[in-house]
Order: sequence, then structure tokens, then C-alpha cells
Amino acid sequence: MKKRADGRWLKTITHNGKRLYFYSTKKTEAQAVKDINKQIMEYKQREEEERSKPILFSKIAEEWERQHYEAVAFGTYRSYKPACRACVDYFGNEDIRDITPQMVNAFVLSESSRGYAAKTVKTRLLVLNLIFKYAIISQYITTNPCQYISVPKNLKKTKREMPSEDEIQIIKDSVNIKFGFFAYFVMYTGLRR
Repeated sequence: MKKRADGRWLKTITHNGKRLYFYSTKKTEAQAVKDINKQIMEYKQREEEERSKPILFSKIAEEWERQHYEAVAFGTYRSYKPACRACVDYFGNEDIRDITPQMVNAFVLSESSRGYAAKTVKTRLLVLNLIFKYAIISQYITTNPCQYISVPKNLKKTKREMPSEDEIQIIKDSVNIKFGFFAYFVMYTGLRR
């Protein structure tokens, strides 16, 4: 505890990895110690009350959506939106601090058992992982329960089929009509739209 040049008493403490400063304007050091100790107790009590309130997964997912969707392409947004909705439907009313790797694994297995394709289940796990990473960065939680969870190997996978010879000929014959060259160019270069 030290007295500052402006006449206030200052006490610096480290609590949960944060450096905190407490000030008092009392005249004597004894009065200032009593005042600052009272402030520290009140701070710890408020922090404990805040910690005891549940932090709903749905609230964190909503925060993540607002921040993350501004920075992604439309196609990414379109694929993440249903995945996020599925995660919120499953974990929505859970306190994010109480979600365990076993619960995440149960979610992945339940999504797998619904007959979804491997890519769909992977996207849902990816989005869930991104939400938990956001929660760690925002200091809601300290560990990611998705860290060691993987998608089951036996899920169905659909492969895209090559166009038939007739479909290729239609594209070749349509080069001179509106957007015909675009389809021709995309087909032979493999580029996306």
C-alpha cells in the first residue's frame, strides 16, 4: 500500500491472473487499509455472483455468429448457419462451462445416427469447435471440449459424378449463347463460380 502524489492510497493485487488497483481517499493509512479491504471483498463477492450465473451456450453462439459471419464469404455463411442452429438446438440451454467432451461426443454420435453425410457432421463439429474457441478467447471458459473429438469413419460419402458425354456436348455447343462461354470455361478449368 502506498500513498500517491494526489493524496490517494493505492493497493495493487493480482486476482485470477488480473492485476487490479484499489484506491482510497481516507486521511490515514489505517482508514485506507480498512476501506480498500472492504472494496476488495465487495469485488470478490460480485465476481463470485457473476461466476455463479449460468452462461448459456445459446448466448455465446449468438455472440460468435455476430462476430464471425461478418468476416466470412456467403457460401461459408450458408453452410455454417444450419450447423450452428443444430448446435444451439442441442446445447442451447446448457451452461457453456458445464459442457464436457462426453457431451460433445454424444452430440456428434447423435448427428451421425440421423443419417447425415460425413461432410455435414464434420461441419457441425467444426462450427461447435469455433464457438468454443471464441468462448476461450472471450474468457468464458478455459478449455475446449471439442479438442479430442473426431467424426466417426463409417459415415456415408457422396462423390460427384462426371458429366455425361451428352452433357459435355451441350456445353460445347452452347459457347456462343449468353453465359455459354462461362460454363465452357468453368468445365475445362475446374474453377468455381
